[in-house]
Amino acid sequence: MYKDIVLSIITGLFAVSTTLADPPQIQVEDLIVTEFMPSPTGYDYDREWFEVYNASPDAIDLQGLKVRGNGTQYFTVMGYNPVNSGQYFVFGVNSDPELNGGITVDYVYNYRHFSLSSRGDEISLLRGDNVIDEVYYDAGLEGRSCFLPNKTLDNSLTESWLFSKLPVNYYGNDNNIGTPGDFNEDVIDVEIVDAPIEAFRGDTVFLAVKVSNVTDHTTTFDGWISATKDGVTYIPFALFDNHLFDSVETTKTVGIRVPEFAPIGEYEVKINIGTFDTTNWSDLTLIDVR
Repeated sequence: MYKDIVLSIITGLFAVSTTLADPPQIQVEDLIVTEFMPSPTGYDYDREWFEVYNASPDAIDLQGLKVRGNGTQYFTVMGYNPVNSGQYFVFGVNSDPELNGGITVDYVYNYRHFSLSSRGDEISLLRGDNVIDEVYYDAGLEGRSCFLPNKTLDNSLTESWLFSKLPVNYYGNDNNIGTPGDFNEDVIDVEIVDAPIEAFRGDTVFLAVKVSNVTDHTTTFDGWISATKDGVTYIPFALFDNHLFDSVETTKTVGIRVPEFAPIGEYEVKINIGTFDTTNWSDLTLIDVR
């Protein structure tokens, strides 16, 4: 009986130890696919990659995670591969920066088992039979990553994705652009909400400009207004800048002075926000100068 009690205690301790060592279960949307490169400049079998984000409050071990594409393509993550809460994790087909375009890869998978079609495909994350995240996309653009501007968007919808418009050679030196393993790029939504339809030479023209940060991170940007007639900018630039927190919008009143000797006629007045993508192209208006 004494031996039975000792055995029972040891068994109980072992059970508790095993329970404590078990990693937390991955729930739906704990892991989110946030960016991928389906059509890199160069060889696909060296330079394809995709990125996942840990949206849960806990660190997640990716061991055993199954990544599935369209049809029969898939691979399973082998070994201990933790990703902390709020961190990105990059999967790639090659870990050598000299060959993969200059990125840092956290996990290498076999291109023959899983590849991203440039004509449209899917990326599904599964733990067992449970689908954690699922992405469908249409045809890619060479050298540009597809990125999710805000992690609250439904990434299973193709319209939620944008192509990167960062400067060429943003990473590496082979004309590929994207932000693997880092915040996705800034996307500013711009709209001229109020402007006069005409002005006289010598007037100061005031425009109300609504600027929205549609991403999930804070951004600081510079903007300016230009007024162009027949391809030539006659009215001086009006500069403005802003610091916007995630998902915040603001309206600014900006004034530009029409020179005394500006040519008479219709001017195209446009808002410019650096190299940022603008998802709303109503940042243009026409003013008739008399």
